[in-house]
Amino acid sequence: MPISCRSWLKVVEPHLPQQLIGQGGWNFLHRSSRHLPGKGIYVVEARLGGFRLPVDLSIGLATRDWVDKDMAAWKSEFSGLQLPPHTQSLIQRWAERDPELAAVAAIWLELDYAPKAPLPSPIICVRLQAPWTRRWLSESFLTALLGRAPQDSEVDFLNRAVATMPANADLLYLFDLSARGGSFRLEVYCQDLQTVSNCFDAWALNGARLPRSFQLLDDCDRYHLSADFDGRGLGPRIGLEASMVKLPAREPRWRDLLDRLVDTGLCRPEHVPALLAWPGYDTRSSAPNRWPSEAPGYCVRALSHVKLVTWPDREPEAKVYLLFQPVARRSDLRQATSKATSQASPKAIVRST
Repeated sequence: MPISCRSWLKVVEPHLPQQLIGQGGWNFLHRSSRHLPGKGIYVVEARLGGFRLPVDLSIGLATRDWVDKDMAAWKSEFSGLQLPPHTQSLIQRWAERDPELAAVAAIWLELDYAPKAPLPSPIICVRLQAPWTRRWLSESFLTALLGRAPQDSEVDFLNRAVATMPANADLLYLFDLSARGGSFRLEVYCQDLQTVSNCFDAWALNGARLPRSFQLLDDCDRYHLSADFDGRGLGPRIGLEASMVKLPAREPRWRDLLDRLVDTGLCRPEHVPALLAWPGYDTRSSAPNRWPSEAPGYCVRALSHVKLVTWPDREPEAKVYLLFQPVARRSDLRQATSKATSQASPKAIVRST
């Protein structure tokens, strides 16, 4: 059997908080991870508010070179992953360095929790890099991302959202939400909570206010504000990611952040010690019975970020994102660990690989 994400999931499984994942979550992770290749960056997304809550699994495609060389093998060995034709086309064009996609820095695929087979179609998330233009986004790239010509309302919203971003904000990601029956999501890097508020005010023409619960994420280093287009404009779901530059062993604010979520009932207290202990790495010697037989190197673990998701008519939800990544050499280990502690989210690591 080829090395897959499942091979690396077995390596890190003892470190994953058992009570956070739940039996249904474990079943999903084991079933879905065998359909993802063994090269890339993986993230387990878990909800913090209770027991046996669903989890999602994401993969960051390693590099253009990897996709270009291994795409045929991936299609044959991991055919259980049902990629829509337009998603396959976008990945292939990116791998082949299509000049129309020069502003695409990285591609992620997210598998939403599914209690039973078959797996749902993945959500595709694209990281952008300069230089790009609003015209390219709305007239060229959005069509490639969605696999169809965008509606006028989608183009108008995207153009307005980009045009009104504060100077210290930056559009990082666009998501195709068609697998969930939606349109698209945009995610914006914000330097601080004031920038988050300014960005939200620029988008929310209906007078909606920034969720008060976002103040729980105060005193972090970086923020990502995410919003969905709902057919008319800003959708009711608003998300905010927060992270620190350093990992928990060197940054006490991680514990402070998790403790605030515990105090407000958004995180169960027993999850905190396991989350803080997650960062580290494994080798063949530390995991001899779980290590893939043909694989060299290391498997790095990092606490990426915490996210609050809010809706107008329900309580907010807190999530945590747990990253793991196989690397071949000790120098790669140092680089991966450094990038994990210096980026706002795991998706950003792909840019420098």
